[in-house]
Amino acid sequence: EDKITAEEIYNSAKTWEESNNFARAIDGYLEITENHSQDTQFLEEVWERAYTLAMKFEKGRLNEVVDIIGSRLMGIGRFNVAAEIYESIGDNENAVDCYIRANMHD
Repeated sequence: EDKITAEEIYNSAKTWEESNNFARAIDGYLEITENHSQDTQFLEEVWERAYTLAMKFEKGRLNEVVDIIGSRLMGIGRFNVAAEIYESIGDNENAVDCYIRANMHD
């Protein structure tokens, strides 16, 4: 049984993005999790891409996307990035929480 790789999901999400199907592209990028890749740099980039697309083209989904990737970013120790993303939607409570955790890990 073949497991779909992160690269395959990423490539199909990119294809959706290039054809301006931003909703499906976001879904694709969000589909990639730590189960697919241990490369935290890659994960951060992929999830930030979903965030950027939501910000630009799918404003109605922005809060949902931020909720998903905020906790995922915290899960891989990217507290400052998570904090900035929470701040961008005015979720100061979670942003502050992230900053506190970031300082605890420094």
